[in-house]
Amino acid sequence: MTILRFLPLAGLPLLISSPLRAGSLSALSNYSAVSAEIISLDPGTGFLLATAETGVEIVNISDPAAPVQQALINFEGVFASPQSVANVSSVAADPLGRGFAAAALIGSDDTGAPGKVVVFNTSTGAVMNSFDVGFHPDCVAFSDDGAYVMVANEGEWNTTANTPGSVSVISIGADTALDAVALLSASASATYDFSAGNLAEGVSLEGLRVSDPAEGLPNGLEPEYVSYADGRVYCSIQESSAIGVLDIASGKWVDIIRMPYVMQRIDASDKDGGAHIDDTVIYGMPMPDTIKAFMHEGTTYVVTANEGDFNPNDTDKARIKDLGKDGLPAIDAAYLAELNALYDGDALADDALGRLNISIIDGLNANGEFEQFYVPGTRSFSVIDCSTGQVVWDSGSALEELTAELDPAGYQDGRSDDKGPEPEGLCVFEMHKERFLALVTERTYALFLYNISDPLHPVFADYFRASDTDEEPESVLFLSPDVEHGISPKLIVSYEASKTVNILGMNTWAGFPRDPAEQYVNTYGWMGWMYVDGNWAYNWNIDTWFYMPSSFFQNDGSWAYMLD
Repeated sequence: MTILRFLPLAGLPLLISSPLRAGSLSALSNYSAVSAEIISLDPGTGFLLATAETGVEIVNISDPAAPVQQALINFEGVFASPQSVANVSSVAADPLGRGFAAAALIGSDDTGAPGKVVVFNTSTGAVMNSFDVGFHPDCVAFSDDGAYVMVANEGEWNTTANTPGSVSVISIGADTALDAVALLSASASATYDFSAGNLAEGVSLEGLRVSDPAEGLPNGLEPEYVSYADGRVYCSIQESSAIGVLDIASGKWVDIIRMPYVMQRIDASDKDGGAHIDDTVIYGMPMPDTIKAFMHEGTTYVVTANEGDFNPNDTDKARIKDLGKDGLPAIDAAYLAELNALYDGDALADDALGRLNISIIDGLNANGEFEQFYVPGTRSFSVIDCSTGQVVWDSGSALEELTAELDPAGYQDGRSDDKGPEPEGLCVFEMHKERFLALVTERTYALFLYNISDPLHPVFADYFRASDTDEEPESVLFLSPDVEHGISPKLIVSYEASKTVNILGMNTWAGFPRDPAEQYVNTYGWMGWMYVDGNWAYNWNIDTWFYMPSSFFQNDGSWAYMLD
């Protein structure tokens, strides 16, 4: 269902001839995939590529209302026996449409041997080449110019093996044609871990967080996702709440951007009777998952989905009410007294902070007691200026607050005690000379659309949640419009838990001027009469209310609405 249908239009009073903008989202189709955790679009064939457990599924979406499977590729035999393919973790199509794509393969012995990236023909499915990369490759992506394939190798902690996290860069070449991919040698791939020899002068790992202290630095750094801009690879180091910056030309890590911990307003309890987003005593560690780098007016920015993450075995988390029990660190008495004063004398109650899951390796004082609580993830997305390493904008509590306000049925109060909505996947795209961000939240199954044409002042544009049967969205991508062939813009979302893919139509917007004092506005042939009441507008023709945040009103009183 689509809840919000308004988008601000900047500038002079808006006329019928005003430019169109991105807008309302609607589900065109729902495809049952093999697994579809990660998806990519091949511009050469127009096919959708989706990870499919130990292979890649190719889906024909030429009719967006009725996607069909084109082929299912198997990568058996890529690893030397006795190792086999345990999982295809990621897939990415060549952005230049040369007819090939790359897939990241995790082997059955992922802590004993490095992973691989295969390059395959998107028309025939034939494997054209394969390259050794780092341990446990978790994300594969092309640079926008098609010259490089980049891989985030998460690494896996093993007490008997050296399995460091790293980034691999495969030099494909922007001019390499389809039939020449097979001629690339093994030397085209280079892997960069975080050992001292790979750090540029002045770059230090000191103070970086690792989720398992026994693993230590540098092996404890676990790259999660990669993106490219201006000759550099940007990778999210999720558990360390950092962004690594690798200069391809020098093969050196030239920066490790530490994302600041944030005092965030959250809903801390799943037992408080609903959406109560009013707890402001907890620090969040961003711990980004998906990131995207982009250039704006000569500056590189990175936008991050701040999901958060605990150890797979959950040995680094506990509920606040259980602290001081069963060997867990206790709470500093003075700190507990401060919290109790804010929560009617009982901060550890289930409807207060008691059930909130926090990190048990952060926030300890010299006595080994908690003097501050930290939760994984900030339930937000951030914008980072890479020239300064500073977070220049953060969505704060908006994702939870907008869901509670616009889609109460989609608010998952049961997740309030554990990372909330979990911002997971995102994409950045341009349309109508404006830049947009589409962000999906894993646990509330939602998609948020923001206009980020000004990276310092993103503006919320739309919200969408398909249905309760489409669960845990993992990735989202944009299908560019093709006016010549009658293709309208679309967003495509993959859902890991339900193994489904949604293709969403994007309607356009038009605006008109009005007097802010008017409650009744005649839009004539567009939608007839509209009634405006505060942030709400009602249209009689379609018997529908529309919501518009206060920030969307322009000084001239103009506003926007959906045009089919």
